[in-house]
Amino acid sequence: MIDRNSLKFHFSFGFKEDYEEKTPLVTLDSNNVYELGSLTRENAKDMLPSYESLRGNLEFSVVVDVSTADGHSLFRSAVSPGTSAINDWSILENRKAAISYRCSSYVLQGEVKSEQISSLPKQISRHLPKFRHYGGAGPIFIEGVHFPVACLTIDGNNPEYDHYIAMRSLQQFAKRQRDERQKVQTREQQQRDEEIARQVSNKLEEEKNARRLDGGAWELFHPDS
Repeated sequence: MIDRNSLKFHFSFGFKEDYEEKTPLVTLDSNNVYELGSLTRENAKDMLPSYESLRGNLEFSVVVDVSTADGHSLFRSAVSPGTSAINDWSILENRKAAISYRCSSYVLQGEVKSEQISSLPKQISRHLPKFRHYGGAGPIFIEGVHFPVACLTIDGNNPEYDHYIAMRSLQQFAKRQRDERQKVQTREQQQRDEEIARQVSNKLEEEKNARRLDGGAWELFHPDS
């Protein structure tokens, strides 16, 4: 569950840090996409008022989307009532920005607003007047791959909230994957250790039986034993 009080710390996401700390996932398949989308949806629900109050208030229109880098949607879920085609347009535009510039749309928008474009691709300067991307889209990287393979997008909240939920969800899911991988590696190592111990025990038992059968002849060939 997301702590609302920790939302203020999302401002620590600078362009350079957001670009370098990609929070890569261990892997990304259809099951991972569903789990990531579901986790993000739950995090988004935690940031919204209760569903009872939402029934009569269409101010919130939150949608969660996970799509491949080429735009193929793998997961999409409405988190609240009041969603519309505007969400679709916003998700598309923010996803394209995040994939193109390999950073979150919120950080990219902040760089444009502050006119600190020295670290951005040169071609963006030609499109500054038309640039209207906001928070919520975060590129998804996997370990060993230096380009984004997918994008997690949240649309409908305040841009800061959308950005915070997206980054936090990616961090949580990446940690979950790393923890699971560590458990698997630990279990496999234990199995290897047990197999080695079993083989050593069997070898010692075989030598013990050989000594018993050969009697004194064993010492002729193994004087140091």
